[in-house]
Amino acid sequence: MALIPEGPFPRGSRKLGGVDEQPVRDVTIGAFYMDLFEVTTEEYGRFTAGTGHKKPDIMVFYKDLSLLTGPKQPVVGVDWDDAQAFCHWSGKRLPTEAEWEKAAHGPVEMDWPWGPGFIKWEANVDGDEDGYRYTAPVGSYEGGRSPYGLYDMAGNVSEWVSDWYSPTYYHDGFTTMPTGADSGDMRVHRGGSWNDSISDSRSTKRFFVFPYRRDATVGFRCGMDAPAPSAPEAKGH
Repeated sequence: MALIPEGPFPRGSRKLGGVDEQPVRDVTIGAFYMDLFEVTTEEYGRFTAGTGHKKPDIMVFYKDLSLLTGPKQPVVGVDWDDAQAFCHWSGKRLPTEAEWEKAAHGPVEMDWPWGPGFIKWEANVDGDEDGYRYTAPVGSYEGGRSPYGLYDMAGNVSEWVSDWYSPTYYHDGFTTMPTGADSGDMRVHRGGSWNDSISDSRSTKRFFVFPYRRDATVGFRCGMDAPAPSAPEAKGH
């Protein structure tokens, strides 16, 4: 995992984003840890084998499923509850939407994890130019790492986060330790996938679906709270 430090970052997009990505506001979150890689099929298989949890179920995919299920490929066909259960089993949790966005582009405004312009060989998005038609083994794009060293924060699979979706949350939501809307019908996933456009792989792009949806384009990674800093020891006289 990588440590994402506490402090503010600009949430949202003032240039390329949709209405639900605006306005850009400084948001402050605490320090946390985030997985360097998306959870793989192999890792998820250990979870289902050890717990009896249901296996992934890809609702619609018209090609050979083996194209998506290599041991080092990101797991897909998992709904929000599945992702949450895996993270809990591993002693972690799903990241919040704000945590995910800061982990993706760092403490400054950037449209993609590596900078302001898209580089076709640094992320697995729609098309074959990046070397993969479907999912790639996690960590395949060294140059596409985020400022904190995370892989595949753009493309490969879109990733579940903990928040309920609200189209106005960037406008009227909390700017200190935000956790999303109190309730809703849709959950958020972020980052774009192998089947999404370049624009939809941006660090600020927001996706939302019913939490029970399982798809060939959606996976996840986990986060974890960072320990509170220790108070300095009192010294006697």
